[in-house]
Amino acid sequence: MKNFLLIIFVFSIYAGHPVHASVDIKSTFYTINEGLADNLVRSIYQDSKGFLWMCTLNGLSRYDGYYFITLRPEKGEHVSLADRHVLSVSEDKNGFLWIRTSPDLYSCYDLLYNRFVDFTGNSEYKENYSRHMETLNGDIWLWH
Repeated sequence: MKNFLLIIFVFSIYAGHPVHASVDIKSTFYTINEGLADNLVRSIYQDSKGFLWMCTLNGLSRYDGYYFITLRPEKGEHVSLADRHVLSVSEDKNGFLWIRTSPDLYSCYDLLYNRFVDFTGNSEYKENYSRHMETLNGDIWLWH
């Protein structure tokens, strides 16, 4: 009985005192000086690995918490970013990033191998597609 009364007494002392929580928020301002592709970021996406992808008018920047890696279109025969004006990024169930750029072009980036891939399988990845959809079973549909 004494223990019960002691618990009631301690509880009544602390019940009248408000409880305060504090959260420290630290903000950092990044520009092209730190490696960002452009000072104007159109959208930000965090992938399943934790990387932040920043869409800009001058390429796609990946941030790992320490450094930026900027991806831009490359000349030559290998697959790269379709256009430097990046509008949005999304990830499918298979770990591929789907990057929508302006003039209705899509690029596909393999997160496992850190490279762009030909998502059509027959070098038709430079075709215009204005819409993108992922079905419930993970299939990707692109159309124009």
